Amino acid sequence: MRLPPIPGPGDVARTLDQLVSLVPRASRLLSSAEELLTEARGLLDRVEATRTDADRLVRSAGDTRAEANRLVKRVEVTRSKADDAIGDLQEPFRRLVGLLDALEPPLLRLQPVLERLAETTTPAEVDAAVGLVDRLPALTDRVEGDVLPVLGTLATVAPDLHDLLAASRELNELLGNVPGMGRVRKKLDNGDSDD
Repeated sequence: MRLPPIPGPGDVARTLDQLVSLVPRASRLLSSAEELLTEARGLLDRVEATRTDADRLVRSAGDTRAEANRLVKRVEVTRSKADDAIGDLQEPFRRLVGLLDALEPPLLRLQPVLERLAETTTPAEVDAAVGLVDRLPALTDRVEGDVLPVLGTLATVAPDLHDLLAASRELNELLGNVPGMGRVRKKLDNGDSDD
Protein backbone atom coordinates (compact mmCIF):
# COMPACT_ATOMS: atom_id res chain seq x y z
CA MET A 1 0.00 0.00 0.00
CA ARG A 2 1.22 3.30 -0.89
CA LEU A 3 0.91 6.35 1.25
CA PRO A 4 -0.15 9.62 -0.21
CA PRO A 5 2.66 11.97 -0.92
CA ILE A 6 3.46 14.51 1.72
CA PRO A 7 2.74 18.01 0.61
CA GLY A 8 5.67 20.21 0.14
CA PRO A 9 6.14 23.86 1.11
CA GLY A 10 4.80 25.02 -2.28
CA ASP A 11 1.70 22.97 -1.83
CA VAL A 12 1.18 24.44 1.61
CA ALA A 13 1.68 27.99 0.26
CA ARG A 14 -0.80 27.45 -2.55
CA THR A 15 -3.31 25.99 -0.14
CA LEU A 16 -2.75 28.95 2.19
CA ASP A 17 -3.18 31.39 -0.72
CA GLN A 18 -6.39 29.63 -1.63
CA LEU A 19 -7.54 29.76 2.00
CA VAL A 20 -6.68 33.44 2.31
CA SER A 21 -8.56 34.21 -0.92
CA LEU A 22 -11.54 32.34 0.50
CA VAL A 23 -11.73 34.59 3.61
CA PRO A 24 -13.24 37.64 1.81
CA ARG A 25 -15.64 35.34 0.00
CA ALA A 26 -16.56 33.67 3.26
CA SER A 27 -17.00 37.13 4.83
CA ARG A 28 -19.33 38.15 1.99
CA LEU A 29 -21.17 34.84 2.30
CA LEU A 30 -21.52 35.38 6.03
CA SER A 31 -22.88 38.94 5.43
CA SER A 32 -25.29 37.61 2.80
CA ALA A 33 -26.34 34.83 5.17
CA GLU A 34 -26.96 37.43 7.90
CA GLU A 35 -29.02 39.54 5.49
CA LEU A 36 -30.96 36.44 4.44
CA LEU A 37 -31.49 35.59 8.08
CA THR A 38 -32.77 39.14 8.74
CA GLU A 39 -35.08 38.90 5.73
CA ALA A 40 -36.21 35.46 6.87
CA ARG A 41 -37.00 36.88 10.32
CA GLY A 42 -39.00 39.69 8.66
CA LEU A 43 -40.83 37.12 6.54
CA LEU A 44 -41.51 35.02 9.62
CA ASP A 45 -42.87 38.11 11.41
CA ARG A 46 -45.11 38.88 8.44
CA VAL A 47 -46.19 35.22 8.25
CA GLU A 48 -46.99 35.35 11.97
CA ALA A 49 -48.97 38.58 11.50
CA THR A 50 -50.78 37.03 8.54
CA ARG A 51 -51.52 33.93 10.61
CA THR A 52 -52.85 36.15 13.43
CA ASP A 53 -55.00 38.08 10.94
CA ALA A 54 -56.19 34.79 9.45
CA ASP A 55 -57.06 33.48 12.94
CA ARG A 56 -58.99 36.70 13.61
CA LEU A 57 -60.79 36.36 10.26
CA VAL A 58 -61.61 32.72 11.00
CA ARG A 59 -63.05 33.72 14.39
CA SER A 60 -64.95 36.58 12.74
CA ALA A 61 -66.23 34.24 10.03
CA GLY A 62 -67.36 31.84 12.76
CA ASP A 63 -69.20 34.68 14.51
CA THR A 64 -70.68 35.79 11.18
CA ARG A 65 -71.76 32.22 10.43
CA ALA A 66 -73.39 31.90 13.85
CA GLU A 67 -75.20 35.21 13.36
CA ALA A 68 -76.24 34.11 9.86
CA ASN A 69 -77.60 30.86 11.31
CA ARG A 70 -79.61 32.85 13.89
CA LEU A 71 -80.94 35.09 11.11
CA VAL A 72 -81.83 32.07 8.96
CA LYS A 73 -83.80 30.59 11.88
CA ARG A 74 -85.63 33.90 12.40
CA VAL A 75 -86.34 34.12 8.66
CA GLU A 76 -87.70 30.56 8.70
CA VAL A 77 -89.98 31.41 11.64
CA THR A 78 -91.16 34.55 9.82
CA ARG A 79 -91.67 32.58 6.61
CA SER A 80 -93.67 29.98 8.50
CA LYS A 81 -95.85 32.69 10.05
CA ALA A 82 -96.28 34.32 6.63
CA ASP A 83 -97.28 30.96 5.14
CA ASP A 84 -99.84 30.50 7.90
CA ALA A 85 -101.17 34.02 7.37
CA ILE A 86 -101.41 33.47 3.62
CA GLY A 87 -103.19 30.17 4.24
CA ASP A 88 -105.66 31.91 6.56
CA LEU A 89 -106.32 34.57 3.91
CA GLN A 90 -107.06 32.15 1.05
CA GLU A 91 -110.79 31.75 1.77
CA PRO A 92 -111.49 35.45 2.51
CA PHE A 93 -109.51 36.39 -0.60
CA ARG A 94 -111.53 33.94 -2.72
CA ARG A 95 -114.76 35.40 -1.32
CA LEU A 96 -113.53 38.96 -1.91
CA VAL A 97 -112.67 38.19 -5.52
CA GLY A 98 -116.13 36.68 -6.01
CA LEU A 99 -117.76 39.72 -4.44
CA LEU A 100 -115.73 42.12 -6.58
CA ASP A 101 -116.58 40.14 -9.71
CA ALA A 102 -120.27 40.35 -8.82
CA LEU A 103 -120.18 44.07 -7.95
CA GLU A 104 -118.02 45.22 -10.85
CA PRO A 105 -120.82 45.67 -13.47
CA PRO A 106 -123.13 47.77 -11.25
CA LEU A 107 -120.21 49.79 -9.91
CA LEU A 108 -119.04 50.53 -13.43
CA ARG A 109 -122.57 51.71 -14.32
CA LEU A 110 -122.69 53.86 -11.15
CA GLN A 111 -119.26 55.38 -11.67
CA PRO A 112 -120.44 58.47 -13.63
CA VAL A 113 -123.17 59.11 -11.03
CA LEU A 114 -120.67 58.79 -8.18
CA GLU A 115 -118.21 61.10 -9.93
CA ARG A 116 -120.91 63.73 -10.46
CA LEU A 117 -122.07 63.35 -6.86
CA ALA A 118 -118.50 63.80 -5.61
CA GLU A 119 -118.02 66.90 -7.76
CA THR A 120 -121.29 68.59 -6.79
CA THR A 121 -121.76 67.67 -3.12
CA THR A 122 -120.58 70.14 -0.49
CA PRO A 123 -119.70 69.31 3.13
CA ALA A 124 -122.85 71.15 4.27
CA GLU A 125 -124.97 68.91 2.05
CA VAL A 126 -123.25 65.83 3.46
CA ASP A 127 -123.93 67.08 7.00
CA ALA A 128 -127.58 67.66 6.07
CA ALA A 129 -127.86 64.15 4.60
CA VAL A 130 -126.35 62.68 7.78
CA GLY A 131 -128.84 64.68 9.87
CA LEU A 132 -131.71 63.41 7.71
CA VAL A 133 -130.55 59.83 8.11
CA ASP A 134 -130.36 60.38 11.88
CA ARG A 135 -133.99 61.62 11.89
CA LEU A 136 -135.36 58.91 9.57
CA PRO A 137 -136.69 56.61 12.35
CA ALA A 138 -138.76 59.42 13.92
CA LEU A 139 -139.88 60.65 10.48
CA THR A 140 -140.93 57.14 9.49
CA ASP A 141 -142.97 56.76 12.69
CA ARG A 142 -144.80 60.06 12.02
CA VAL A 143 -145.49 59.25 8.37
CA GLU A 144 -146.88 55.85 9.33
CA GLY A 145 -148.84 57.18 12.33
CA ASP A 146 -150.12 60.53 11.04
CA VAL A 147 -149.79 61.01 7.27
CA LEU A 148 -150.72 57.58 5.90
CA PRO A 149 -154.03 57.37 7.82
CA VAL A 150 -155.01 60.82 6.48
CA LEU A 151 -154.06 59.79 2.95
CA GLY A 152 -156.23 56.71 3.33
CA THR A 153 -159.28 58.88 4.08
CA LEU A 154 -158.73 61.14 1.05
CA ALA A 155 -160.59 58.67 -1.14
CA THR A 156 -163.74 59.35 0.88
CA VAL A 157 -163.14 63.13 1.07
CA ALA A 158 -163.17 63.71 -2.71
CA PRO A 159 -166.90 62.98 -3.19
CA ASP A 160 -167.69 65.13 -0.14
CA LEU A 161 -165.71 68.03 -1.64
CA HIS A 162 -167.63 67.71 -4.91
CA ASP A 163 -170.91 67.85 -2.99
CA LEU A 164 -169.67 70.90 -1.05
CA LEU A 165 -168.72 72.70 -4.29
CA ALA A 166 -172.11 71.94 -5.83
CA ALA A 167 -173.88 73.31 -2.73
CA SER A 168 -171.70 76.44 -2.83
CA ARG A 169 -172.70 77.08 -6.47
CA GLU A 170 -176.37 76.65 -5.72
CA LEU A 171 -176.08 79.05 -2.77
CA ASN A 172 -174.30 81.57 -4.98
CA GLU A 173 -177.10 81.36 -7.57
CA LEU A 174 -179.78 81.77 -4.91
CA LEU A 175 -178.03 84.80 -3.45
CA GLY A 176 -177.79 86.30 -6.91
CA ASN A 177 -181.61 86.11 -7.22
CA VAL A 178 -182.26 87.95 -3.92
CA PRO A 179 -183.30 91.63 -4.59
CA GLY A 180 -180.55 94.15 -3.77
CA MET A 181 -177.76 91.61 -3.69
CA GLY A 182 -176.39 92.86 -7.00
CA ARG A 183 -175.56 96.24 -5.41
CA VAL A 184 -173.99 94.55 -2.36
CA ARG A 185 -171.89 92.47 -4.66
CA LYS A 186 -170.75 95.59 -6.60
CA LYS A 187 -169.85 97.34 -3.35
CA LEU A 188 -167.92 94.36 -2.21
CA ASP A 189 -166.11 94.17 -5.55
CA ASN A 190 -165.30 97.94 -5.43
CA GLY A 191 -164.30 97.78 -1.76
CA ASP A 192 -161.90 94.88 -2.54
CA SER A 193 -160.29 96.87 -5.33
CA ASP A 194 -159.87 99.92 -3.03
CA ASP A 195 -157.93 97.93 -0.46
